[in-house]
Amino acid sequence: MIVNAIGPVFEERFYCHSYACREGKGMHAASNQLYKWLYELMVVQGLRIYAFKGDISKYFASIPHDGLKDENRRYIGDKKALYLMDNIIDRNGILPDGVGIPVGNLTSQLFANVYGNRLDKFIKHTLHIKYYVRYMDDFIILSPDLNQLKEWEKRIEEFLEEEMKLHINPKSTILYAGNGVDFCGYIHHPTYRKVRKGSVRRLKKDVKHLKAGELDQETFNRKYQSRLGHMGHADTYHVTKAIEYDLLFWEFEQTQSGLLVPV
Repeated sequence: MIVNAIGPVFEERFYCHSYACREGKGMHAASNQLYKWLYELMVVQGLRIYAFKGDISKYFASIPHDGLKDENRRYIGDKKALYLMDNIIDRNGILPDGVGIPVGNLTSQLFANVYGNRLDKFIKHTLHIKYYVRYMDDFIILSPDLNQLKEWEKRIEEFLEEEMKLHINPKSTILYAGNGVDFCGYIHHPTYRKVRKGSVRRLKKDVKHLKAGELDQETFNRKYQSRLGHMGHADTYHVTKAIEYDLLFWEFEQTQSGLLVPV
């Protein structure tokens, strides 16, 4: 009820390329936007592009309550709504000193976007960065100027620590985009996308468990279709076909031996 009432007030002021937990956005839309930019910059314009792959360390567990409440008051003026929001924030604190919101709650998803919008505004309105996309605590910035990207990285890290009381994950890095940019479950190149190796390993592991009788057919089919749906957004034709043929051959052998009843 609370999210339905206050969500639209926040939504109209969120950054357009923030994609997590928002209607009409999502992981695949974020991936598509990054892929589009890489193609335009590196293929159409022929630029050598670098990427700052940023990650906010333990984002949900690190959001300060006071800072979040202050940010809510930039959007909401109704005292009763703010009273309810404050109570939700205080009662859901992960740490005893007024820090953290739980992962998974609808209000937490909204509040995390509200607080993350502070970073979006700094990056867009203060640093004036054009190619910036965020999926909750993960974000990508593209630029042909490596030195400029290093300066932006420093400014963003300072802003997160001093103004938002958050920290950049040490794994955050600057890399040459032509080698692939890992974001939202895919490795993005200028002209194609791949899934992470872990996704392929998990699918092959499911097949192995099915063959060994450690996974029933119904559970396998559910997981199999879900993984194929994810992989279908990348260039994985040969990988998925190889697994499909492996399954068909196994099913044929099982049918011939009478262990599997054909449907």
